[in-house]
Amino acid sequence: MIPSRASTGVWKAALFIIEFIERLCYFGISTNLITYLTKVICQDIKNVARSVNYWVGVTTMMPLIGGFLADSYLGRFNMVLLSSSIYVVGLCLLTMSQLIPSLQPCHVKTCDRAWGIHEVVFFLAIYLVSVATGGYKPALESFGADQFDDNHPKERKKKMSYFN
Repeated sequence: MIPSRASTGVWKAALFIIEFIERLCYFGISTNLITYLTKVICQDIKNVARSVNYWVGVTTMMPLIGGFLADSYLGRFNMVLLSSSIYVVGLCLLTMSQLIPSLQPCHVKTCDRAWGIHEVVFFLAIYLVSVATGGYKPALESFGADQFDDNHPKERKKKMSYFN
C-alpha cells in the first residue's frame, strides 16, 4: 500500500531531522573542550592541544567510515538511528562524569590532577560523540532530502528550500 502524499513526507517528515540539536551538542562540547581540559582535568597545555587535535581529527575522519557503512550495509535510516543511540550514550556518559560523585574530577575543591576514572569516562564520552557525528554527517541530510519526491514539481521546489 502506497502512503498518501497529503499525510506523509515533505516538511512533516523533514522537521523530525534533529540535526540542529546534534550540532548544538557537538559545538557545545568542542568550544568548551580546551577550557575543560585545562581547568577541570588539569592537563598541561601540550597535552590539551594533543587531546583536542586527536578528537577533532577523529571527528573529521569518521564521516568517511559512516558514509561507507550507511551506503554499503546499514542504509541511511538505520545509520541515523544507530548514530542517535551512540550519541545519547555519549552525552549521558558526559553528564554522568559530572553528576556522579565517584566519577567527578576530584573529591576535594583543590586538586592538582583529575582522577583516572573521570578521564576515562570523559574521553570515552567525547569519542562516542565523535563516532556518532561520523554516522550523522553523511546520512542525515540526504535522509531528509529523501522525504521529497523529485518527480513531483511542488516537492522538488520544497526540496531545494530544505537545503537552503
